[in-house]
Amino acid sequence: MFPEDYSIKHERLIRLRVAEGFATPKGRKTKEEEEVEDGCLNELIGRNLVDVNSTEIDGQNNPKKLAELTGLRKLGLTDLRAEHATELCCAVEKMVLLSTLKVRSTNEDEYLDLDHIRSPPRSLQRLCLAGHLISLPQWFPQLESVVKISLKRDPDANPLEALQALPNLIELNLVDYYTGEKLEVQVETFQKLKILRIQQLDQLNLMIVENGAMPVLKKLTMSKCENLRLLPVGIEGLTKLEELCVHDMHAEFMAQLRRETEAFQEFSF
Repeated sequence: MFPEDYSIKHERLIRLRVAEGFATPKGRKTKEEEEVEDGCLNELIGRNLVDVNSTEIDGQNNPKKLAELTGLRKLGLTDLRAEHATELCCAVEKMVLLSTLKVRSTNEDEYLDLDHIRSPPRSLQRLCLAGHLISLPQWFPQLESVVKISLKRDPDANPLEALQALPNLIELNLVDYYTGEKLEVQVETFQKLKILRIQQLDQLNLMIVENGAMPVLKKLTMSKCENLRLLPVGIEGLTKLEELCVHDMHAEFMAQLRRETEAFQEFSF
């Protein structure tokens, strides 16, 4: 019996099952016995007795194998190659209980096409994509249950229009994700967003927060946006803001912030 949050590798779990007589030792398994093992593991996942938190795309669990784990709740993939993206999308569509998905591409030269997901799992609550995408997935607006999104290392895309209407989004992290000079949060969007982090948007020189946008935002973090010299236009409209965290910003940005100290007495930076 393991504690609730205990982490165990797939190989060790198989060895324990072999010792208990529930599986056949490696090297003496038939194809049918392998299918039984996979089915038993999938049953444990479906009964919420096992959570598979991560898997290597080129290891024992490849994209085709993932398609069999329909009860998966948490999935983290590193070093994903472009040629595996379609298989991953097909697998994710079948994971009706999936609550967390984290995907990181192999390198900056890999462009992933994740548009093959026609309908994302309704249970998905946390999404992290790190790497270049061929385009923003068209299924983004369908993420009605998502509360946290982290997007990293895709400077070719502006995700705000695709995400602004998500009804339950609470936290949004954008890291090295946009090469545009202007970032505009439109009127009455991001109605439930409480945490926004903007980091390393190198070309950004103007940020605008329109009236009624992010009405319940409590924490805003801005760092390493080297060309942003002014505070966000309309920041005074963020009446629920409790914390403003600023790191490694342009000297003119910091100077303006100091000049307006009275307006930010309750903020931390």
